[in-house]
Amino acid sequence: MNKSEITLLRMLLTASSPFNTLKYGKDKKKRGTAVGQIVANIILFLILAGYEVATAVGYAYNGMTKSIAILCGITVSVMAFVLTFFRIDGTLFDFDGYDILMSFPYKAGSVAKCKCIYLYVRCLHWYLGLSLAGMVVALAYGGIDILGAILWTIMSLFLPLIPMLAATVAGTVITGITSGFKNKTILRAAASMTFILLVFAGRFLLEGKLREEEPSMSEILASMSEYTDRIARYYPPVKWFSDGTVGNIASCILLVIVSLVLFVSVFFVVGKRYRELNSALKSHSSSKDFVMKSSGKRSVLSAVVFKEYRRFMGSSTYLVNCGFGVVLSLVIGIAVMVVGFDGLISTITGDAPIPQGIVYPAIPFIVYFCTGMVSTTTCSPSLEGKSYWIVQSLPLDRKKLYQGKLIFNMILFAPVGTLVTMLMCIAAHTGLINTLICMLLSIALIFFSSSWGLVCGIRFMKLQWESEIEVIKQGTAVVVYMLPNMFVNMGLIVLMIFLGTKVSANILLGGVLIIVAALGLAAYKRAMRLAVIRG
Repeated sequence: MNKSEITLLRMLLTASSPFNTLKYGKDKKKRGTAVGQIVANIILFLILAGYEVATAVGYAYNGMTKSIAILCGITVSVMAFVLTFFRIDGTLFDFDGYDILMSFPYKAGSVAKCKCIYLYVRCLHWYLGLSLAGMVVALAYGGIDILGAILWTIMSLFLPLIPMLAATVAGTVITGITSGFKNKTILRAAASMTFILLVFAGRFLLEGKLREEEPSMSEILASMSEYTDRIARYYPPVKWFSDGTVGNIASCILLVIVSLVLFVSVFFVVGKRYRELNSALKSHSSSKDFVMKSSGKRSVLSAVVFKEYRRFMGSSTYLVNCGFGVVLSLVIGIAVMVVGFDGLISTITGDAPIPQGIVYPAIPFIVYFCTGMVSTTTCSPSLEGKSYWIVQSLPLDRKKLYQGKLIFNMILFAPVGTLVTMLMCIAAHTGLINTLICMLLSIALIFFSSSWGLVCGIRFMKLQWESEIEVIKQGTAVVVYMLPNMFVNMGLIVLMIFLGTKVSANILLGGVLIIVAALGLAAYKRAMRLAVIRG
């Protein structure tokens, strides 16, 4: 990188850093939001690192110490691909301030390269946290020596590059294909979701193949070298990383050189069409058969809901991030009708010997894992951005504004969540009363997620952002929402399965329904108070 590119990269990092807000900011509210963002990221970092340590210790305990490097290599590679793929749209393409940035004396390829390095630096702590956590365990159990630890640390810096480049190429291809269409936003979102679903499907097929070939743990332990070679055939950098951690310097050099060469090559090609693609994304199609019609009247609440709908459909980043849960729910609903409830549970648990009947009380929470993944209410307050002051100047009740945001999230998720819950209950033969209670519980859970998301969205509102990514994926509100919501939900799935063996399913679900409804109502009241105070 030359001096001008380093300056551009520093500018991108500084503009989105919470530490910069703490250092120079004077607004107590913004400083508090920055502190919340840092604390939430630290908590998430510790959770991910702890999970990696626990998994690596399990490998070492079962005599698979040499496979810890493979575990870390696969985990970091998958995370790098997913994080980059979900952030390409809104960071590399169709980002806010594109015209201003491109007016500077930078080559298109330099801007694209700096944007990708920006994504790399912003996520580097996640990659290093996972990789170095596994390294500590491998070093403690004698799987590597000091030289291996040094090479492990060096390769950890380069390991995410190849999957990041693969995600960049995939995102660029999708953008190039869809940029010429009128409804480019919807098409880009649909193409991205389809690609992600295909990746998930490929993962399940691969795991199924490996289970067929290696049905028992003893056979896997007995033929670990063969298993490692099989993994390497699918993704060679994992093999280079694994060999490098045991002192193979040639593999370490190979990983570094290939990563750098691919990086230069990819952005040489992307830079050639970078301006063209962004210009196509920012152009708008006009209809030749436009007909002037009288505008209809809507209530204030309906107008706010419609505004939220247009905002949702107008951003592919927003659409993919918050709409993927809807698509995943529908896929599960279709799958359960094709393979049956028992078949779906067996697929998810890897044919573990779990009595299927005890899973029935957890059905609403299994569906909620998709429908409550991300709530639109967490980021929609911040997405107002520069338009926030226009909304504030209107004679509009603040509660109406946020009620409209909540209703839109309910409209988006409640019908799908209720339908998929009903399909799973039918497939599981749970009975009419049990099915009705599960459907009501699914609606209550979505109401809670909408209200809790709104509390987080208002409390950690961020109106000054350079890219939508900062509030849709990296926002403090999203992190604070997801941490308790997702991890508590996973705990509740286990708890419901456990209690389902001791308490009647209808009594258990009815009691949980009352608790969730009460929590949702409390969160709603809190959101309305915040709407008056902070809105």
